[in-house]
Amino acid sequence: MLVRRMIKPSPARWWLNAVLERGLLRALILITLRCNPRGWKLQHQVGYFLRLFLPAGLVYFHAVVAYGKALEDAQALLLGDVLKKNPLYGPCHWEEFFACADERLEVLTEYQSSSLQKACDNTECGLIRDSTSLRRCSGCQVFYYCSVECQRNDWEIGHRNACPNHHSVLLSERAALTFCERSFFRALIHDTYLKERPSICVQQIRVLSEYDSAMHIPLLTLFDYCRPLPTISVEPVDPDDAEAQEQLRELVDTESAEWQYILERARLGEGRYQLHAIRVVHGMQETWLKTRSWVVPLRTDGDAIFAGLRSLAQRMRQGSLVEEDLMGEIDLLLQAEAGIVVIH
Repeated sequence: MLVRRMIKPSPARWWLNAVLERGLLRALILITLRCNPRGWKLQHQVGYFLRLFLPAGLVYFHAVVAYGKALEDAQALLLGDVLKKNPLYGPCHWEEFFACADERLEVLTEYQSSSLQKACDNTECGLIRDSTSLRRCSGCQVFYYCSVECQRNDWEIGHRNACPNHHSVLLSERAALTFCERSFFRALIHDTYLKERPSICVQQIRVLSEYDSAMHIPLLTLFDYCRPLPTISVEPVDPDDAEAQEQLRELVDTESAEWQYILERARLGEGRYQLHAIRVVHGMQETWLKTRSWVVPLRTDGDAIFAGLRSLAQRMRQGSLVEEDLMGEIDLLLQAEAGIVVIH
């Protein structure tokens, strides 16, 4: 009954905002505290929220804000670790949920306390500054440049044709997401990327090792936040690989002009413009979740890291680098280039 009352066919962020404001977190805590330990049905329903619906929704800016307020309102119920001492604390997955929610709150705090940084969208530049010091394209209102020269250069490279399309995409995305939500996606990916960077590099090297070093195959790194612990996978963007293309079609519209333009920029960027995508729950039905993915480029102010990964991949391809030594080589590479700024 609890699940049926709370779940309504709607976008995840609006559903979660509303039910958190109505006291969902407090209700789940009270149910856990008062439930008969043998009442497996209620355990299952509470666990369903804590393992699936709440973590899946806590990727949206306003949902995380609403959760923070709900947590403050429920503090009286958490005094003395009464919830942790409850026999249902473990079976209902409270510990896993709080770990996930605390991480999202940390990202929110960092996001709210730091100024928004942008990278110059001239693929030959990549200079990173506060967004207020960069020039924004007045046409599409999406791309930023550090100088008139960079804007002119990018216009000639291809932005001339892509600008009107990006403006229409921006309008459609604004209907689906607020500015804060789009920016929070970037902050969320950035946080996960930095925490999991060595393991991501391992995946990237394994994929790159399957190609000749002369081939500049862009990579798409997918961050899937549909579960409490995000999963990360790296896929090659190889137009000649039918299987890889089929997997990409599940994430993005590979036939769209927007994707083709993003892909071309990734090729021109030579590592300064990498393709990342975030998959999130975008809507809910009675018994299943609808997901959607957004492509979020990763920007750096240099190509040293990616060049290093290509070099390690080539060594693996030649057999001079074995799997057992790979993580050590990656650590050395990241330490040597620790000063490089990375931003989504």
